[in-house]
Parts: sequence; structure tokens; C-alpha cells
Amino acid sequence: MAGVDVSDVLEHYDRREELTDAERRALRDLRPKALRRNRARGIPRRTATHWTALVRLVEPLDTARAGLHHGDDARFRRAGAHAAASILQNCADTGRSFWAWTNEDWAQLCGSSTEAFLAARELPTETTVRP
Repeated sequence: MAGVDVSDVLEHYDRREELTDAERRALRDLRPKALRRNRARGIPRRTATHWTALVRLVEPLDTARAGLHHGDDARFRRAGAHAAASILQNCADTGRSFWAWTNEDWAQLCGSSTEAFLAARELPTETTVRP
């Protein structure tokens, strides 16, 4: 994002620290597997209301993923979706949006090593997710 003032980008987002009741319900109901948003299947109609409730959390994650410039490599697209799901699951676990997380919260999510990160995941996760 060369030449872009990050504060201008951040102002676009709703950065409330607390989760809304609708976000809490959506995160609870979707659980880790659905939070991965498998693009091959799209978003099933039965979960669409949950995803609508999560828009303020998902939009900045999708913007960050798009900025990684991994091209159209399926492995990196999948890793990005799994990383976003890990962040959303941590929002559910902490009861706070990622906007409220401290450096320590982020470090705990990432783990002290790839092995620690993978061991903390509820579902099988590729090593490309942690970076």
C-alpha cells in the first residue's frame, strides 16, 4: 500500500472492540470449519445471515488477504481463508474483536512456533497458514 495513509484506510472500518450479540451468535453457530469459508462451495444460504452479521470483521480480513499478492495459487488462497478463520475463531474465544487485541493476544494466536500454532488449531491446518 505504498503511498496510502494507513489511518485513512482504517477509518473506513468499524473498529469497535466489543463483539455485538449478532456477531457472538454467528461465530458460535458457524464454528471453525464453516469459518474457513470454502470458496469452492460458496456460502450456503443457511449460513448467509451469520456472514451478514460478521461483515465488519470479515471485510478488513479480506482486504488484508487481497493485499498479500499471492496470485491465484490455490494453496495460498486456502491458507488465507484458514488464517482469517483462525482470527475469527479467536474473536469468539476472547469475546473481543481483533481491533481490541494486544500484541500479546496476537502473539498467543500465532504461537511460539509453527508446531505450537498447528497444535492449537481445532482442525487440520497447513503450515502456510501461520505466516
